[in-house]
Amino acid sequence: MFEVFEEYESEVRSYCRKSGIDFSAIDPAIALEISHKCFDRGLVIELAGREDSVLKILPPLTIGEDELMSGLRIIEESIKEYGI
Repeated sequence: MFEVFEEYESEVRSYCRKSGIDFSAIDPAIALEISHKCFDRGLVIELAGREDSVLKILPPLTIGEDELMSGLRIIEESIKEYGI
């Protein structure tokens, strides 16, 4: 599901339905900037980890595939806009 993020300089970790994209190896502040860009596009996303360097992805159990993919596209667009 997160193959789209493999090209970015980040680490994607998953456990069950919880996933996160960790930007601590680049700059922890990037996660905050990307979360703001996601919010501007209508997606609320939380931060986690030391120094809030991880975008926490925790979709509801009842999410449809179209909604999930839409959210992932917003995250991808926000990362691309940031310039990573």
